Amino acid sequence: MLEPPPHASKLKTTLRRAGRRLASAALVLATAALGSVASADPAAAMGSSLADSFKSIDSTRHPDWMSLVHGDTWLAAMSIPGTHDTMAVKGGSLVQTQEDHGASGGTLANQLIRGVRALDIRVRVIGGGFTVHHGAFYQDAVFDDVLIRTRDFLKEHSGETILMRLKAECDQSTGSCTDNPSSTTDADRLRIFKQYLDKPEYKGLFYTPSVQQGQKTSVPRLSQVRGKIVLTDFRSPGGADYGFGINDFTKHMEDHFDLPSAGDKWPYVKGNLDRAASDPSGEMFVTYTSASHILDPTPAGFAGGHLGGVKGNIRIEGINPRLMKYLNDNGGRGDHLGVIMMDFPGWALLDDIIYRNPSQIWSAWKGPKGENVCLDDYQGVFKPGAKVTSWACNQGAPQQWTMIGNTVRMGSVSRPGGELCLDITGAGTANGAPVELWTCVPGAPNQQWVLNGKSQLFNPASGRCLDIPGGQTGGRQLDIWDCVDGAKNEIWYHA
Repeated sequence: MLEPPPHASKLKTTLRRAGRRLASAALVLATAALGSVASADPAAAMGSSLADSFKSIDSTRHPDWMSLVHGDTWLAAMSIPGTHDTMAVKGGSLVQTQEDHGASGGTLANQLIRGVRALDIRVRVIGGGFTVHHGAFYQDAVFDDVLIRTRDFLKEHSGETILMRLKAECDQSTGSCTDNPSSTTDADRLRIFKQYLDKPEYKGLFYTPSVQQGQKTSVPRLSQVRGKIVLTDFRSPGGADYGFGINDFTKHMEDHFDLPSAGDKWPYVKGNLDRAASDPSGEMFVTYTSASHILDPTPAGFAGGHLGGVKGNIRIEGINPRLMKYLNDNGGRGDHLGVIMMDFPGWALLDDIIYRNPSQIWSAWKGPKGENVCLDDYQGVFKPGAKVTSWACNQGAPQQWTMIGNTVRMGSVSRPGGELCLDITGAGTANGAPVELWTCVPGAPNQQWVLNGKSQLFNPASGRCLDIPGGQTGGRQLDIWDCVDGAKNEIWYHA
């Protein structure tokens, strides 16, 4: 059963009546069990400032977002937020790529709660085990910390899966590390890795087909890997493939990491995301938004912005705010974007990527038999004018929604029937104006839904909120009504 998110205790007030109607409390963009903190800027459902896209990971929370995605979904058909050099928090500005949330895997544990599901782990051999490094710098964690943190997270959030890239870091070059002993071979690294796999405490933690060397697996469905780590690939210090993971995982990978500026990097990022959205092959796409260049720009400079130009006095917009704008503007035309590996992601990037995945939107209101109800395309009509209702949650296609920018959508431009938006019929603004599906019109006022300061799904043009009329579920068409705090018939939960 769904529970309200931890931050929503203030919403647990007695239901109030406004005239004959129940009023609204909130759209909490949340996971089913623990939920998601509203955006750092509660005036908008999508980010608009640098702070929304950069170094603000703690302003969102998505511990169970995959649990609301249909199990038949192929991993390659998803949009999955990840982090480049996931645990790189030590060594100074030239090395740090993520916000520091503690040693021994504390940074990793925090990222998982926030919604990150793709990890980039770099290891050094020492004392017969793996330590976590970025170049020459030890990151105050060992590989056991990685496995313990992911195991404990997946035990508590069994509907999730974690993708893991693993790379042996030490190539003995300038700025890199040296294994201990320095005579360490590929065979030694493989032996150590298999020792981890054989530890009783990690039994069943990895998706088995992904850790069978020499027998790479095809792209799995989400239902096959819930509660598991999927090893996507394991590579040597020189980049040689050790033969684990998913077939062709790096075939469509963008990772230009040494470029003069964020302006040079962005076309590579955008190009790969556009290709991912339009590709029908069913193969994985991986896009690294990260880069650095000698001493400047640093990883943080590439992510958040830096000075450039001939005289070094021109402000160059960072990759993170560019990506945020791309997502807000329906980049990729609403389709899946693959795995996106980021430095210093902000809450808006995690939210926008996660909301690309079609999933249910649950109501806090219950049906007549106490059942959970979800936002629903009544009878699966899926055409302009189809009425939108609340219906018993069933994970069927009529309950699969995405949230892009300030719109709530169903379908996509690449799928049969195209893409439709949650729409107030006839651009009505009065109490009781019905809500339906309609062709998406960029900027249409009656298709804008904003997460306001009270976490309500609010239509600015009407000044009203999405509402289950009188709390009547089933075939009763939804409408808009005055927004009043505390009524469960207008509280919604999304991934």
